[in-house]
Amino acid sequence: MTRLADAQAAYDEASRHAEALERAIEAERSKRLELERAQERLATIEAALAEERSAGAALELANADAAIKDERHREAEGALIEARRSFDKAFSLAETASDIFRRALRAQTCAATAERREELALRLAQAEGLRTELEKAVADAKVGLADKVLRQLEDRAGEVRVLRKAREIEALALTMRYAVGRTDGVALDGQPLPDGNRVAIPDGATLEIDGVGYLTVHPGAQSAADTLAVAEKALADALDASGYETMETARAAAHLRLEAEARRRNAEHEFNGAAPNGIEALRESIARLPESVEAEPELPSAKEAQEAEVAAKQALTDATDTLEKARSAFEIAQTAAARVAAAAESAAERVSRAHSALCSFEDAEAEKTSLTNELVGHRTTLAEAIRQRQAILAVAPDLEAAKAGLQRAQSVITRVEQDRQRIRVDLGRLDTAIDMHAAEAVEEELADVEIRLKAARRRLNEIMFEVSVLQTVDEALESARTAARDRYVEPVLRELTPLIQLLWPEAELRFDAEKVLPTALVRAGTEEDFDILSGGTKEQIALLVRLAFARMLAKSGSPAPVILDDAIVYTDDDRIERIFDALTRQAQDLQIIVFSCRQRAFRDLGGRSLAIIGLEPMLDAA
Repeated sequence: MTRLADAQAAYDEASRHAEALERAIEAERSKRLELERAQERLATIEAALAEERSAGAALELANADAAIKDERHREAEGALIEARRSFDKAFSLAETASDIFRRALRAQTCAATAERREELALRLAQAEGLRTELEKAVADAKVGLADKVLRQLEDRAGEVRVLRKAREIEALALTMRYAVGRTDGVALDGQPLPDGNRVAIPDGATLEIDGVGYLTVHPGAQSAADTLAVAEKALADALDASGYETMETARAAAHLRLEAEARRRNAEHEFNGAAPNGIEALRESIARLPESVEAEPELPSAKEAQEAEVAAKQALTDATDTLEKARSAFEIAQTAAARVAAAAESAAERVSRAHSALCSFEDAEAEKTSLTNELVGHRTTLAEAIRQRQAILAVAPDLEAAKAGLQRAQSVITRVEQDRQRIRVDLGRLDTAIDMHAAEAVEEELADVEIRLKAARRRLNEIMFEVSVLQTVDEALESARTAARDRYVEPVLRELTPLIQLLWPEAELRFDAEKVLPTALVRAGTEEDFDILSGGTKEQIALLVRLAFARMLAKSGSPAPVILDDAIVYTDDDRIERIFDALTRQAQDLQIIVFSCRQRAFRDLGGRSLAIIGLEPMLDAA
């Protein structure tokens, strides 16, 4: 208890010193506040004086700049008026040149129409003559002997020739050998038999022997003769059916038909060349040709008129560029003049505000001198207040330490009482537990707990094995997913890398393999997050990614066109040239369509430009 009383006395003493220190601190705060108010008032006056001087200087500069900008504005306005006059004149000349070119082109078309009419009339006359020749050839081809009938006649004639030859080989034959000194004496059908030659007599024969008489030779069986007779009869019937008496006349008729067919084919070929769609179509083509009009005198040729039109349009383009430059310069000068006028007004308002601020002081300079002197006194009184506070602080005991000592002494007494009460409760609870467990079988419960422990350990081993298997499967699935993702992303990066390096040499684009989206751009060894890149850089990367995907689709057999609608509006002039190189490179294998309203910016892109032109009279070719 003595310890608690000492702690209480120390705390009371520390509290009295703390109250004295608080009063000293409050006095110091009051002196510091007076000093700060004086400093703030002085700073306000000095700022107002400085602002008045600065605003006056700014107003003089703004007025001088406004005079210069107004002069430039007037000059730009004069240049714009002159450029507009030049444009109007160039526009009128271009319109005149275009009209002359159209008239010259119309005259050229009329001349071409006359030549075309003459050419078609000549072809019509030629086609009509060829049609007459073709009709005669067709009629002649119908009169002649058909190839099929001639082949049948030739087959039958060949059969007769074969049978006759066979009959001659198989039939009776005579060979006469005369005695020495004789060359005749035996005659067949009034003709002497030749010496040593075999003479066939298939039908028999009667030989006249000089000085002896006649010798008749009978043929015997006539089977071959009958077959030959049948073949000869069939040939005669076929000739009679075809309308010809002999094979020679039939062959001559077939030859005439072949000649007629050849003439028909030639005439048909020439007719198709002269009138491929027929004579009526040729006549319709002539009728569709516009009527010739009288040529205008003193018109240049179409080529000269076109050259004059191109030169006039080029002059109009130059005048347009000059007008655009003059308009741009005028707008810039106008904006600059408005800006400096606004700056002059702002400077005037600033001068007015500075005067108004100074008007709140009766005599700013005198008050400034007075405040400067007051600051010396305020600083002296503040220093005295600080000294008094430090003196009290030097001898004052530590209030927090005294308070902590008092609290600790009180907590010790409180804890001792709590421990005494807790021990009494624990003793009662232990006595009760001893009485309860004295009658229980502790050994049986221990054995049961050991059995449950073994079962729990077995179950734990099974769970750990299952966890190991699932972890292995998860790693395999993750590896397979990563490999599949890399196989998908890698072709895109392979197509994209050369395009990226066209814009930023040695640069590398990082991709999020999960989302297949760019995440960062590495340039000069520095990695820049995609979200902090400029709008132009993001726009350029997006365009290159589209080109890479289009190239990859084309290689996979599924080409798709790339359509860009003002896709590079935030790209500077130097970078846009490299974008054009990338587009030209990809356009070798892809169809790329670019829409833009910035014709001048895309003039250097190249490629094929689409334009809307008026329809000229067209010739209907036959």
